[in-house]
Amino acid sequence: MQHPSVTRVASRYLASRHVEAGVSDWLRWIVQPWSVLVRRSGDFVSGPVDDAMDNVFRELAPEIVAVIGEREVDADVDEFATGAIHGRSDARTGLFEDDEPSWSNDYRAGYRWGYANAATWEGNALPDDVRGSVVRENVREFRGEVTEHLVEEALHKAWHAVNPVETVKTMIAAVRQHGWKVGIGIALFELLEHTVLPTALIALTGRPEMAVTGTLPLGEILLPIILRAVGNVPAEANAPTPDGHLDWYTETYGSMRLAARAPRGTPTDTNMHVLDTMIAENGGVIPSRVPSVHFPHLRRVLDAGFIEPGPGGFVLTPAGERALSEWRSNGRR
Repeated sequence: MQHPSVTRVASRYLASRHVEAGVSDWLRWIVQPWSVLVRRSGDFVSGPVDDAMDNVFRELAPEIVAVIGEREVDADVDEFATGAIHGRSDARTGLFEDDEPSWSNDYRAGYRWGYANAATWEGNALPDDVRGSVVRENVREFRGEVTEHLVEEALHKAWHAVNPVETVKTMIAAVRQHGWKVGIGIALFELLEHTVLPTALIALTGRPEMAVTGTLPLGEILLPIILRAVGNVPAEANAPTPDGHLDWYTETYGSMRLAARAPRGTPTDTNMHVLDTMIAENGGVIPSRVPSVHFPHLRRVLDAGFIEPGPGGFVLTPAGERALSEWRSNGRR
């Protein structure tokens, strides 16, 4: 007769002791073997995972509106300026005023302004009053086109298009490497960054280039939002308990990976330098929200197990303290 492991018995006891609904919902699932999570992926994802994503989307929507708005308004003003240069050129060379059907509204408005002001405008930067007027007009238009509600709807639609089995497989890969507390956050970050956000942004803007989310300042915004949303994943159940089902899972579903990325290797000197700098500048605690230029480096030291969530952000693990001390002692600081 096979007896349950001590860890699993303890986890089940902890589950019975938690009365907070959100914590109990997570514990009810994370004490299960991998096979159960995969088999009931739809129920798992539609339960505590969807609840977490509702919170993520609600907090992320205004940030996305701000990012898209800045991009759209800047692009519209650039089109106006380009049209103005064209209009000025036509006027100064004696051509009749043109009006191509293929022009955008902003290009056409810029062309007409440039044509009408060719005698006084030198063709350099737009005058401040004109530029300000174009910005205000485009902000008004954008507010009527993209709202926080529309963004939330687009995010939900893109999220529900993801196969729950793929979601669970991504989570299992992350949890095996980082434990539940950190792994869930990393898995959701990967799914959002590579699948949900590109789909939603293209749907909202109609611009395929929005699929390259790395060009948008969303990474440093997204991770702390996700960590707050999954904050009720209990630390007591941090260690995954596959109970021997991992071999079965691999044979049945194939090898696992963390979304589209391969496992990270040992942090480089540059990664360690960024870690050392951030620790020194922030009193030993790396804030959850960091400049986007630092994010890939901190992500790598997180994958290596050198930092973990703590009060106020991320703190060094014992392994991280040893690695950083060794790195400093080698004179690489």
